[in-house]
Amino acid sequence: MQVMQIENNIKNESSDNIIKRNRPSKEQRYQKEREELIQKINSIIGIDDIRNSVYLYDLENNEILKEKMRELSETEIKKYYKCGTWSYYTRNKKDVLVLLRNIYKDDGYEITMKQKTIERNNKKMRNTLYYFNKINI
Repeated sequence: MQVMQIENNIKNESSDNIIKRNRPSKEQRYQKEREELIQKINSIIGIDDIRNSVYLYDLENNEILKEKMRELSETEIKKYYKCGTWSYYTRNKKDVLVLLRNIYKDDGYEITMKQKTIERNNKKMRNTLYYFNKINI
């Protein structure tokens, strides 16, 4: 009899130790700020209502874009996104494309790729075109 009471007390104590989180996620808390940040990033990389794609070549060779994204990553991105496991922050190599893909995927965008032949500096080259499409759920 006493053994059963002790077991019941242990079960009750262990269930009382479960900590429930009542705090809303960053996605819920910063919904407006995240939308504004996406608009900033869209204007930096050249995406608007009409054009929803950008070439990999343009992302890799645009130093102004890289600098602006570094500034945003230090201030706003870390504040508005749960990004501790993103490879942009965990590895030493700071690839802007990885950061962009994480941000857009976290905000419900689908990123698709297509190979295209482009001409840059009087040379034809194969390059990847990235499309950013908002998924309406």
